[in-house]
Amino acid sequence: MTNDIWHIIIYFFIYSSLGWVWETIYCSILERKFVYRGFLSGPYCPIYGFGVLMLLVMLTPLYDTLPLLFLVAFVVMSALEYMTSYVLEKVFHQRWWDYSNEKFTIDGRIALKSSLFWAVMSVVIVVFIQPQVVSLTDAVLMFGVWVPLVIIGVMLVDAIHTAIRLAGLSKLLRQVGQGVDAQSVHVRDAIRGRVAAVRRSGRPYFTERRLLRAFPGAFDVRTSESRDLRQELLALGRERPRPEK
Repeated sequence: MTNDIWHIIIYFFIYSSLGWVWETIYCSILERKFVYRGFLSGPYCPIYGFGVLMLLVMLTPLYDTLPLLFLVAFVVMSALEYMTSYVLEKVFHQRWWDYSNEKFTIDGRIALKSSLFWAVMSVVIVVFIQPQVVSLTDAVLMFGVWVPLVIIGVMLVDAIHTAIRLAGLSKLLRQVGQGVDAQSVHVRDAIRGRVAAVRRSGRPYFTERRLLRAFPGAFDVRTSESRDLRQELLALGRERPRPEK
């Protein structure tokens, strides 16, 4: 893999976009409706971009040894998924995916089945897809370095905006959950009573609703009734869309 910064930026964007396409198709099939996946507003998932760049750097010397290539990819992708889940939970108090109901998991953050899948896909990417991406990148850079500069600018603004909204959503879930007694037989009524106050404040905003839809299984680790809260907030968001502020 070339060390030229402009090539690396384009690689990152292409694989982030391919990751978004894959997740959107896969989750839409599971949900039987269109699901716009990803943390960011744009059609890209940076975790895939970072993951593939790590693989390209680490696995280039292993191209001729496929079993070792597979093993290293398995370890690298598992570590990346685990650390991403851990960091997001610590920063935003949200568990965005959970494999606890599957066999052979570690803390519900990674699972054997998903790690095997990503190891296979990593080999496919390194051996078959990357040469095509290199050719595409060379063609894109013929238009000048302003292309990767624009890409980085757009993704950076998107990331900052989404981080602010993620923090806001985390705070909103916490506020709504306060005062809800998990042992009460009237938990659902209590939740709806708390959500009624949210209605008057104009929340959730567009980006917050998108995140709720994109990760329906996510939950706030600080609130025992987090999943019910998220469903109520999402239903509220469908009733009356609100612009960003």
